[in-house]
Amino acid sequence: MSTHIENTPEQANVLEQAMLDIPDPAAEELLEAYRWMLLARRLDERMWQLIRQGKGHFAVPCQGHEAVGTGYALALRRGHDYIAPHYRDLAAVLAYGITAHDALASFFARDADPNSRGRQPYAHWGSQKLHIISLQGPQPNHVTHGVGVAYAAKLLREGSVTLMAYGDGGAQKGEVHEAMNFAAIHGLPCIFCCENNLYTQSVPLALESSVTNIAARAAAYGLPGVSVDGMDTLAVYRAMAAAAERARRGDGGGTSAARRRLQPRRSARLPLPTEYLERRRHALSLARRS
Repeated sequence: MSTHIENTPEQANVLEQAMLDIPDPAAEELLEAYRWMLLARRLDERMWQLIRQGKGHFAVPCQGHEAVGTGYALALRRGHDYIAPHYRDLAAVLAYGITAHDALASFFARDADPNSRGRQPYAHWGSQKLHIISLQGPQPNHVTHGVGVAYAAKLLREGSVTLMAYGDGGAQKGEVHEAMNFAAIHGLPCIFCCENNLYTQSVPLALESSVTNIAARAAAYGLPGVSVDGMDTLAVYRAMAAAAERARRGDGGGTSAARRRLQPRRSARLPLPTEYLERRRHALSLARRS
């Protein structure tokens, strides 16, 4: 299957060539990958229905990101490698062992939530058992945490790779640049995955970066960078598998997966249902009278 690759500076040639040598996953793996994507989409749709009914308080859509999370999860050794996922990477955490029940327990802030027992908002994933590094509210703090895990893995000679995923908005912050610089200096076994949907909330990429191809920034740190279609699972898989091979050798890797946005950024910016607002007003009115 052909893969469209957007050229970046010289270092990209290393990843480009390596991607061409990556074989397709087995049919059983592709079927499992389809299941992860489909389950993520169905859970996401149901959560948005619940939000519109006033039965949920916060949701972060994953629609459009399924191929990215599935692609990189497919390329890693699940249960051995670590991920610091983007908050839209529901498909990736499902692949890593989070169940539909776990995701909904997080959504409803229940004690059964394995990520934080309902103490953090939905999509703040984290599991020591599953090798999912805890997501932070401020984005993208988990990138530096992921580099720390990769540093520890190198010192302990674990042979594991750590992947950090973040958005194009997070790519503009110092956390990412410091993390890439540290990782490059020490040759850490980690991968930087920028999920570029061309917007940070309501701010277009043109107003947050003078460089539209974010993968090109990897060259400044002596790392390979390549941009692929984030709606193509196999394109993401090949890029991540190639980067993982380099990372296990201590050379590091950086990729940027571009995609189109399908849903609003998060539910906090959506108007709440009228019935829910009326119930809230009534409750507040009764509280003032008592």
